[in-house]
Amino acid sequence: MFGRKRPKRTWQVELWAGDRLIDEAPLEEFQFPEAGVIAMSVEFFNDPTPCEIHRGAVRWRALQAMKEASGGERRSVDALESAVRAALPEGASAFRVREVEG
Repeated sequence: MFGRKRPKRTWQVELWAGDRLIDEAPLEEFQFPEAGVIAMSVEFFNDPTPCEIHRGAVRWRALQAMKEASGGERRSVDALESAVRAALPEGASAFRVREVEG
């Protein structure tokens, strides 16, 4: 109860193009390209001009899908549903979402 605090755990998103790491960011800071956000908003909400609520919802949904598909391991983007796959930066071929200690 009053002992040591447990280390805070966070999630890290990594994207690769072949064997080259092209993007790496904490989950809460990872950004999808604007075209990807719009495409996901159209797919999920039929909304080509998403408000901040829809933007947040599609971002959360995509990141959760990536987290589940990855399981902490590097996976091909083919493991993702088409809307999420299409939202990733051009050239991305693999991804990983892993837990890291803060």
